[in-house]
Amino acid sequence: MMLRKTFFIMLSVLAINSSIYAMHRSIAKYVIRRSIADGLGYVLDPFANKNISKKSYNFLAQEGPDKKQMHFYAQKAVVDGWSKVQEDLNCEVGQELSNFNNTLTCLCAHSANTLFKSEYCFDFLSLPKKYVETDIETALIKDINSFLEELGQDFAYIGNQIPLEVADQIFYIDVLLYHTKLRCFIVVELKNDSFKPRYIGQLGFYISEIEKTRRCVNDNPTIGLLLCPELNRKIVDQSLSIARVPIAVATFSLK
Repeated sequence: MMLRKTFFIMLSVLAINSSIYAMHRSIAKYVIRRSIADGLGYVLDPFANKNISKKSYNFLAQEGPDKKQMHFYAQKAVVDGWSKVQEDLNCEVGQELSNFNNTLTCLCAHSANTLFKSEYCFDFLSLPKKYVETDIETALIKDINSFLEELGQDFAYIGNQIPLEVADQIFYIDVLLYHTKLRCFIVVELKNDSFKPRYIGQLGFYISEIEKTRRCVNDNPTIGLLLCPELNRKIVDQSLSIARVPIAVATFSLK
């Protein structure tokens, strides 16, 4: 009789332990599913993240990219402030054009490689029917908040048309930014025509002057960002391969 009671007690304990184990597994699965859902829900809810436009919300909710792209965008939307889904989803890490791996330390290069996109959308600009390069720059500065939002988080605006005096000549930087996390100056050069190799030399010249005149001891190396409406990847790659300063090249659209 005693043996029989012991046997039933052992069965009861095993059953309880199995139930607890199953319950823990269920809870764990629920937490994982909930975490994923919350992460994607943050992206899919246009009211939860004001950086995401209604157009982007509709794209994700109705058409939607694959899971890998969705998770990538979820991270970028939350961490880096990406805003326009259809454009940004085509700008995954590895598609950008830069020479960071050859000009920066491993740690800085890794951070810098996740900083820039291959294409930016400036559809928020109000431009005349016939516009020139200076009109684009003026419009970007006029709506500087939207410009910085499109670039991503942690960019700070320093100024535009920054004068550089070299050998009794004055040169002007289009836009000067500072990245608070990477702790470096960003020299932005804006062009309204297709990429040309000489633009790398011009931007490199500006970067070297900022290094001499503005960079402090605790700052990381100054980075250049060249923005063009069109480019040829092969020509850009070859131009960047001989540049001695860190530069990223990207395209921009106005629609």
